[in-house]
Amino acid sequence: EFSVPIDAKFPLPGFERLANAETDEEKTKLRKQFHKDVTAHIDKIASDYIRPAEGTLDFALLFIPAENIYYETIVKYAGETQDILQYSLDKKVIPVSPNLLYAYLMTVVMGLHGLQIEKQAAEIRQNLKKLNASFAEFLSNWDILGTHLRNAYSKYEDGQKKLDRFGLHLDQIQGETEEKT
Repeated sequence: EFSVPIDAKFPLPGFERLANAETDEEKTKLRKQFHKDVTAHIDKIASDYIRPAEGTLDFALLFIPAENIYYETIVKYAGETQDILQYSLDKKVIPVSPNLLYAYLMTVVMGLHGLQIEKQAAEIRQNLKKLNASFAEFLSNWDILGTHLRNAYSKYEDGQKKLDRFGLHLDQIQGETEEKT
């Protein structure tokens, strides 16, 4: 059982201020502030939500509420300042837009399904190992039983031969006795 941490508390007010800025100077200043807000939010997600010891996966998803905001945050200014995408990936926080969320979740589901199949395959291998050991023990006992049966049959044949000779010997003695009388 794993849970996928998804944070949807994106710092939208900072984006709105940036979108409403009128001058280039104001946009530059607000872009830097927005960048700080987003990276601080990424840090908070990384520290608050990524807890594998408590059953989460070792990454979290940062839900960005609209495609245009995703574009402005992740794509448009890549390379101008520290790349937010690279920063978030280094922190194991994956930014997703509404269109990307489903794709990422399906990828996680498929990965977990693969892990489950791997676990089941390991259990099957373990059960086959036990079955093989049981079969080897059965074969050993079967071989011992076969040896005992062959020995018993051999002793039976030896005994039958001795019994036949003994019967012949008795017949011979009886025949000799009858001749003498």
